[in-house]
Order: sequence, then C-alpha cells, then structure tokens
Amino acid sequence: MKPLIAASLIAVAATAASGCAPLDMSVFVEGASFLDESCSSAGDVQLLRGGLDLGPSAAAGVLPVYFGHFGLRSDLEPTTIKSGDDILAGETRNEFVADQVRISYALQSGPTVAEALEPIFFVVSPGSTDGFIQFQMLSTAAGTMLANSVPNGGDDTLKITFNFEGNVRGSTNALTKMKTPVVVFPVRVVNNTPVFPACTAPAVPTLAGPCGNSQESFSFTCK
Repeated sequence: MKPLIAASLIAVAATAASGCAPLDMSVFVEGASFLDESCSSAGDVQLLRGGLDLGPSAAAGVLPVYFGHFGLRSDLEPTTIKSGDDILAGETRNEFVADQVRISYALQSGPTVAEALEPIFFVVSPGSTDGFIQFQMLSTAAGTMLANSVPNGGDDTLKITFNFEGNVRGSTNALTKMKTPVVVFPVRVVNNTPVFPACTAPAVPTLAGPCGNSQESFSFTCK
C-alpha cells in the first residue's frame, strides 16, 4: 500500500518549565481547515466535514485523492534540565514524534476498508498550540473502494477514522510510546460527470480546487 504523504509541520518554540511524565493521548488532533489551490490553509473557518467529487478522477482514469489539513496541540510541558551551565536535556524532551497513522474507511452505504497502519512522519513540540499536519488521506485501497462503490450520479458519505502513533522523547533520549485520540472525519462523496469549459488551443481544461483536487469548492478553467 502506498505511504500517506505528510507535509511539513509548523510548531511554536517552547519556553522552559517544570515537566511531568508524558501521558498517552497528550497530543491532540484538532479542527480541519479549508485549503486553497496551492495547498495552503485558507481562512479561519473549520470544516465540519469534507467534500469530494469522484467525477474528475473517473474521467481522468485515476484513483481519487483527498487532502486533509488538521491542527495539532500538545499538552506536554516543555522542559530543560540543567546542571550548572550544562544542559542535560534540552528542547527535544517531550517532543512527540509520529511515525505511523492508524486509519480505516467506511461508506455509509456499507463498503469498508480494513484498518491499516501507514507510515508518516512529523514532530510536535511540547506546549505547542498552532501546529498542523497535512496529508493525502486516501490509501490505494480506499480510493479503489470509492471508485468501485459510488456510481455516476451517486451521493454517499465516507467515514475516515484515524489517529497518529509514535513516541515521546525523554530526558536521556529514551522513547515512550504514545498516540493521539481517535478522530472520525466524514467526507461527502459524490460522482458527477464533469462539465469542461470550451478552451481555445493551446489552452486545455484545468481543475482549480484545493491542492488542485476536486474537493470542497472547485471549478475548471482554461490554461
């Protein structure tokens, strides 16, 4: 199965404070954001659910994809341990390092994809509140299931259930296993025949949408 693709994570710098042992589920996945054509987060309004039209990918003969963008927050406290002027444990202590995502898919109409572990990589600094993770959320198996299960003119809901798993770095670089709470993210899936604009050569119909994909709000332009 193809690995999911993670984009870079932005986390705030942490200040020194007294810390405690990391608890499981101390890093949280928060609201999903709208994306613009360049894959940047667009505005402050959060998505209650996603939307995906299978028509363009079906017309192109490729599997559908869906790009998710989620906030990340860490309740782990930043700690710096010193002995005199020597730093024994610096800013890396209590970092959460994710190395896999546990993910499964179920259509409201019945078809499912078995839970799977996919490789992923990102780091969340302790005490950070404005980090994010952006990744292509559909595995090959999920894309194939959608392409085979939602007919032309169809309208269904895909429930994506996921959480991230990894380790927290301790004071001596020892690793403590940790995972984020489970998130359920619904995506409305339709399959509409795309209507392409009449373009004058050499321009061709080009999809303009979030990350260049047929999700949420998209259209076709001539380029």
